[in-house]
Amino acid sequence: PQSGEIFGILRQMKETFEADLSDSQKEEIAAQQAFAEVKAAKEAEIKAGQATLQDKKQQLATADETLAQAREDKEDTQASLSADERFLMELKQKCSMTDQDWEHRQTSRAEELAAVAKAISILHSDDARDLFSMTDQDW
Repeated sequence: PQSGEIFGILRQMKETFEADLSDSQKEEIAAQQAFAEVKAAKEAEIKAGQATLQDKKQQLATADETLAQAREDKEDTQASLSADERFLMELKQKCSMTDQDWEHRQTSRAEELAAVAKAISILHSDDARDLFSMTDQDW
């Protein structure tokens, strides 16, 4: 009698353990599937993050190259600007000197024209004609 009871308890314990084992195995399979899904998702995130990192590194390299080129262009432009400003200053000085020379030539020309006009008026004067007519007779 007692052995039957013990046998019944053991059978019930076995059934309980088998049920618990089955439940535990199902839970383990579900946990493994969940882990595999999370792992796949995290690996995809890591891969996407690495791709983004590579893109950002490439963008940084491109930006650095663009910045270096822009700085070089700026230096070239500043050098060109300085040269152009020096040329403009020299050109203004030359123009100023040319203007002064022009004014001087205009003044000289006006004086020459006035002298020529005075000489012509003297040569056309009555005294000059009388003098010329007297000289003509001496020849």
